[in-house]
Amino acid sequence: MHDRLAELGAEALIESLPLLEQGALTPEVQDERLACYASKLHKEEGQLDWSQPAIDLERKIRGLNPWPVAFCRFNDANLRIWSAVALNESTQAEAGTLVRVEKDALCVATGDGLLKLMEIQLPGKRALPVNAILNGQHSFSQGVRFN
Repeated sequence: MHDRLAELGAEALIESLPLLEQGALTPEVQDERLACYASKLHKEEGQLDWSQPAIDLERKIRGLNPWPVAFCRFNDANLRIWSAVALNESTQAEAGTLVRVEKDALCVATGDGLLKLMEIQLPGKRALPVNAILNGQHSFSQGVRFN
């Protein structure tokens, strides 16, 4: 999002500067009733609560990338989650349970739907697509729990 907004801001600036020079822009006062303060993010806010709906978790993961990065506990260590997609599939599995291992993703049960983990970072390693991790020496088995 940062990179995309940087591009959009540069384009807006190129369009706006000539209009500003010509006096063709009309300033508009911000409605303070609609404004809110966004407090500083803390690392702890990155921890996922698997009881939340998959779509909310997907948005949280996207919103916390590149910092502080969403994470969950796995084997007594933090597993960072860089990319995920919400699936509109139901499951009877408890939230946080690995329901399915696909060739390129790990599908985890949530409070509503499945979350398809696409890019993760194991402790002490760099972030990789799940297929690269599965092709390596690390394996995930169905039924394991993420906390």
